Order: sequence, then structure tokens, then C-alpha cells
Amino acid sequence: MRIIVLIIVMAVLAGCGSKSTVQKWRGSEEPLPVYNGSVCLLPGPLPEDVEFMFLGRAVANQQHYGGYANVNAALADVVRSVGADIVFDLQSKQKIGFFVVVRPQSWGMAARLKSPELFDCISNGGRVYPELGITH
Repeated sequence: MRIIVLIIVMAVLAGCGSKSTVQKWRGSEEPLPVYNGSVCLLPGPLPEDVEFMFLGRAVANQQHYGGYANVNAALADVVRSVGADIVFDLQSKQKIGFFVVVRPQSWGMAARLKSPELFDCISNGGRVYPELGITH
């Protein structure tokens, strides 16, 4: 009986972290090499004069109650894996879950800016997530 309880507890705990992915999307390019720099999470569209490579739709879900800080950090980390340095049209909501009534989810469009030095994330209303290895 203890073994069965242990297996159930392990299965439940395995689903308690954040899950994130970058999905192929209509018009998306192939993934680029991993990017290790800062990522901009922008709640709206990119300005029309900003050139970028669209890499797909990024989604991050937290599997338990909580705020958006860990979900957005997971989103920033997963877009780095496909070479993105920005997520635009960022949206966040509380999603209905099976075990947890509501849990945070964030999603947006992952892209790589062609001239990142010309784009100021903060002045455009975004938030910068630091390089990998720095706590969020």
C-alpha cells in the first residue's frame, strides 16, 4: 500500500512545475541557435519599423496556484532555446486545471530582433528577463 501511495505522490508532484514550449506557427521560421541573453516580454505588438524573424508561438503553464513571475521566467527560458530574444503580443490568464482550480498561463509570439540594439524594451512597455543563470 505504501508503494502505491508513493507512486501516486510522485506522479502528482511530477506535474507541479512549469511546462513551456514554442510551437510552430503559421509563417514561423526554423529555430535558431540557443540565445543566452536577456529576453523582452512585450504585452503588445512590435512597432511596425522593427524587423524580426518570427520563430513561433511560445506558451508557459504553471501546474499549481501562483502568480505570473515564474511562468513568465519559464516563457523567457523556453524562447531562448529556439534563439528568440523577444516575446510580443504577450497575454496572461488564469487557466482552469484538473487538480488545481486555476493556474497561471502566459503566451505570445517568439521572435529574434534583427537589430536588438535599436529596440528599447522598457520604453515600449515591456519587461526584460535577465540572462540564463540569474535568478528571476
